[in-house]
Amino acid sequence: MKTNALMIIDDDSDDRTIFTESVGKVDSGIRCLQASNGMDGYERLLQAAELPDYVFVDVNMPNMTGFELLTKIRATEKLKNLKVIIYTTANQRSAIETAKNLGADGFFTKPDEVSALVKYISGLVHSKGVSPFMEVGLLAMLASLCVGI
Repeated sequence: MKTNALMIIDDDSDDRTIFTESVGKVDSGIRCLQASNGMDGYERLLQAAELPDYVFVDVNMPNMTGFELLTKIRATEKLKNLKVIIYTTANQRSAIETAKNLGADGFFTKPDEVSALVKYISGLVHSKGVSPFMEVGLLAMLASLCVGI
């Protein structure tokens, strides 16, 4: 299945720009939709004639956090099956567990290097069968759990 569109919901305009440019480096044919906050993102998704293949959601946003948005998405019939990846600077075990418990499909900590984001997106959109973002999300979760040992 070809990925046609990704969406980034993040209140930081620089992070949205970096994400959009990273998507372009992976495949210039993939549309990158943007929203500057949770409410705006939710409304855009509700009104969309065609939903994006994946939605990346920042956790720390004003008015509606990423976790609140994820909860709302999972409770909305039209949106409940969206592939949602938490995309945040938070990498504490509690954030990963919360994302998992709320039904996130993955968790990706914003990297220091753009190349890591490009690699992650590339693996996600070019995967065949097993989705690499699930592996990355699970590895991040396992790594964070081992830190507490």
